[in-house]
Amino acid sequence: MGKRLGRKRLYTLDKLGEKSTKSVGAGNASIVGSQTQKRQGSELITEILIDLGSSAGAASCFGDHATGLIIGNTVGEEGGIVTIAQATHGVVTDVEFICLETPLNGDADIDIAMNNAGTNLVSGSSAATTIIQAGGNLGIGVSKAYAATASLDTQVLTLRSGHASDPTDGAYGGGKFILRLYGHEVFDDL
Repeated sequence: MGKRLGRKRLYTLDKLGEKSTKSVGAGNASIVGSQTQKRQGSELITEILIDLGSSAGAASCFGDHATGLIIGNTVGEEGGIVTIAQATHGVVTDVEFICLETPLNGDADIDIAMNNAGTNLVSGSSAATTIIQAGGNLGIGVSKAYAATASLDTQVLTLRSGHASDPTDGAYGGGKFILRLYGHEVFDDL
């Protein structure tokens, strides 16, 4: 007979969620913390922790001012936060960006952009599409969302400065966020 779990222990384990494999670009490896996933029926909720002022290496803005600076840790490296994969995240229908700590020193107007997988987003590629626009400096408790209008499978999400013309280029001294993906697992034929 297997080991029984008490109700409190089971609840605690359920709250933690399941750690999932990160698909962060090399340019952001030090600013992306854990990636966990919870399941509610067929819904898959993926939470990605982002710390712009990470002790492992703070983020800065890189790229071309004209097309929007990509926020990352290393210049010349791919700056994605997550590559959406239907096999891992389900069919993603919504993306939510939540500010838990005000960004310090660097640009506080932070947008979420997406681009096809395999494209180096550090260059500030004009092919990147802004899906969540902060519309100003982010502060504690600010939450922005995007409802998908097409499949996000194989799309790379990245942080981008909302000030294309005159952003603050300094290294971040703080700024903590949760990027949350809401997906649905495709069920078997009935």
